[in-house]
Amino acid sequence: MHSTQRGLLAINALLLLAAVPAADADSVGEFLVFLQDDGEHYLIQRALRSDAREHRLHVDKSLSLDRLGYIDPDAFRWDDSGADGNVLIFAQGDFTVMYPGRFDAAELAREDDGTFAFSSWDGRVRDDGHFGLWHEPGGFTRFNYAWILPAHFEVIDYASNRDGKWVERGNTLTFFASDVNDLTFTIRYRERDGDGDGVPDRSDQCPDTAHDQPVNGQGCDPDSDGDGVYDRDDQCAGTARGLAVDAIGCEPDRDHDGVPDARDLCGRSPTGSAVDASGCTVDSDSDGIGDYDDRCPGTPTGLFVDRSGCEPDPDGDGVPLSVDRCPDTQAGQAVGTDGCEVDSDGDGVIDREDRCPQSAEGAAVDRGGCEIDCDADGVANSLDRCPGTPSGRSVDETGCEPDSDADGVVDALDRCAETPRDRVVDDKGCEYDADGDGVVDALDRCPDTPSARRVDDGGCEPDADNDGVVDVLDLCPDTPANRSVNAGGCEVDADSDGVVDALDLCPGTPRDRSVNEGGCEPDADADGVVDLLDLCPDTPANRTVNAGGCEYDADGDGIADDLDACLDTAPGARIDGVGCEPDDDGDGVKNAADLCAATVRGVRVDATGCDSGKPIRLDGVGFPTGSDRLTDASRGVLDRVAGSLRRHPELALEVAGHTDAQGDAASNLDLSQRRANRVMRYLLARGVELKLLVAKGYGEEKPVAGNDTDQGRAMNRRVELRRLGD
Repeated sequence: MHSTQRGLLAINALLLLAAVPAADADSVGEFLVFLQDDGEHYLIQRALRSDAREHRLHVDKSLSLDRLGYIDPDAFRWDDSGADGNVLIFAQGDFTVMYPGRFDAAELAREDDGTFAFSSWDGRVRDDGHFGLWHEPGGFTRFNYAWILPAHFEVIDYASNRDGKWVERGNTLTFFASDVNDLTFTIRYRERDGDGDGVPDRSDQCPDTAHDQPVNGQGCDPDSDGDGVYDRDDQCAGTARGLAVDAIGCEPDRDHDGVPDARDLCGRSPTGSAVDASGCTVDSDSDGIGDYDDRCPGTPTGLFVDRSGCEPDPDGDGVPLSVDRCPDTQAGQAVGTDGCEVDSDGDGVIDREDRCPQSAEGAAVDRGGCEIDCDADGVANSLDRCPGTPSGRSVDETGCEPDSDADGVVDALDRCAETPRDRVVDDKGCEYDADGDGVVDALDRCPDTPSARRVDDGGCEPDADNDGVVDVLDLCPDTPANRSVNAGGCEVDADSDGVVDALDLCPGTPRDRSVNEGGCEPDADADGVVDLLDLCPDTPANRTVNAGGCEYDADGDGIADDLDACLDTAPGARIDGVGCEPDDDGDGVKNAADLCAATVRGVRVDATGCDSGKPIRLDGVGFPTGSDRLTDASRGVLDRVAGSLRRHPELALEVAGHTDAQGDAASNLDLSQRRANRVMRYLLARGVELKLLVAKGYGEEKPVAGNDTDQGRAMNRRVELRRLGD
């Protein structure tokens, strides 16, 4: 509602506008007084917006209510109780005081440094020059402008294009001028920020922040993880919310092992010791001595150790008792890897007692460690190839008497000293002629010729038909060549079936059997068993049969081998129609060798018939409470497991023991290790020889179900076989 009434409002007094502190940086006012003489006289007072409770305009001359068209607030009232003049009060909101037209200046602008700037410039072009406050001749001689800043604002600077007096008192800035015309002034201000952190004082919860210190939206040092320690002091800036921290923002770790106390199960670990995720000292070789105190951290599993983690060495020779074959060695003596004193030449006499410490390997020595020469020929037994040479005989370097013709008879006894080499001689060194036919045995092709028989150059009697029977004994002297003959020189019919062996296709026919022209007994079904002995005379052609003429059943399962798809079925095993043991779950592993006989079809299994991607749980293996002794039922289960594993020596397995979370974690870990050891030893005792078999207890660390129910705890108390390398 803007009045269109025209006229002149002469004000020879003070125009004062006061504002209560605004609510925030955008709740500010732009207050302009504008009097222009360009053919019309008008007064403009404008406020962009303010959230102040109320605004007051003081005048020293009454304004009649019919002149209120010059003021256009959302709500207003008059207070005329004061002695100095009337007070026009208009409430918070948008308002305009004008006459006779409307001022259309640009909106409130904010500069890069966070300040606000206001001026009377409205962007219009007039021929009479500058815009501002113009003097009306005869009436307007004095002008006062008062600006009351909210308490949380501060003045940056102010200026005017005309001489006048600026007075700054508290939070009020006033401009006094007389006889002014063409007036323009600018006031710049901003909200106060005492510590210069970019957060106005009215919103700053930490008004004394150090200069250039990063702050959050409340003007305080940031605490990103909300642990109560500012980021600039926080050495653990990512601490989870709700955790207790120390003065530097980190979770307490009293033993400085890198595991916070809240998760540390061993809160007093020695300084510098390696610990696991639970804060307990690592025991790499599982000997019960933590690595920090263990002087022998690589001790094999299961060996007894002392308090320093090393195997006992009673004689102090540096060789542990478990491998020391001489556990009572005198102090200070050099020993080998077996714990016994050194015997460099391996002659059984230790070096400190050996008078001949470089005896040849394997040589017999006397008590002083020197080689023996039993025949006293000057050649030690280890080099003497003739250790029984008679005393006083001449010998060579091998300890033997000379034998010039190398016939085995020494020259001293040889009556035929030039016998050709490699001939057999008698004890006098001469060649043998055993049959006395005049041809020495070395040249005699018939060394057993009867006495007084005529022989050829080869020492043999004549045999005209070359049948192997000499003529003097041959009853059939004209036997065809290459025929087998008997002692009388006649062709052999060994089975006396009337067919000589040379023509007999069945030369071993029993006597008095009927044979065909080939000398063989009839075999009607051609199975290789003659009819007389054939218990299955109608065997189909081309079948393999046994001595009784019946088809083979090598594994005795009742299925003939030619029809048997599984020829090596174990005795007594249940079979199907083709002679094979059943595989109920169809995983390719027979029931007898299948540790997981109910595997879901399609699951990939290993040689034991179990899911190759999961540990093998040994259901039925149990122990009395708190004990590592196997129950009787467990032994039956483990016997079956051992039977399967004996078929697969290529496997590498870990026997893994697990407990529920009842009781102390350390005790559970120890119990699980002992149980795993017990199962491993049982399998080894049942002949299981794998590529690798180890035992490891995990205690309560790897549950497969919750520990808050009996069922869950029962599932967690288990023994598994885990494939190494998975």
